[in-house]
Amino acid sequence: VEEYSRQHTSEDLAKYVDARYLANVTRINLLALQSLAKAGPAPTRVRIDRAQGENTRLTWMAQKGVRYRVYWRETLSPVWQGSKEVGEVSEATLDGIHKDDHEFGVAASGGVPVPAL
Repeated sequence: VEEYSRQHTSEDLAKYVDARYLANVTRINLLALQSLAKAGPAPTRVRIDRAQGENTRLTWMAQKGVRYRVYWRETLSPVWQGSKEVGEVSEATLDGIHKDDHEFGVAASGGVPVPAL
């Protein structure tokens, strides 16, 4: 919980810092960085197959030995709403998830999704 009346003012002093809260934030940031550091290289050329149908097929340039996860969200959602581990592959088909209603991305397991074009 931030106290905005002290933020970026002459009252923005170390004595007002909640050390326990700051330590927890630091722990979370370090865990996130550790997870990202362990992720394999991001896929390249992530593409949506534009063929009409009820399923969505995605393809990408994969790196040997890297496991991938496919992500999706409704077009109006700001966050990924679903994901599926697909393994050491360079394509995946999502049954029943229509390309007209969703955005897609692919990431190395533990990595940041690359949006599909």
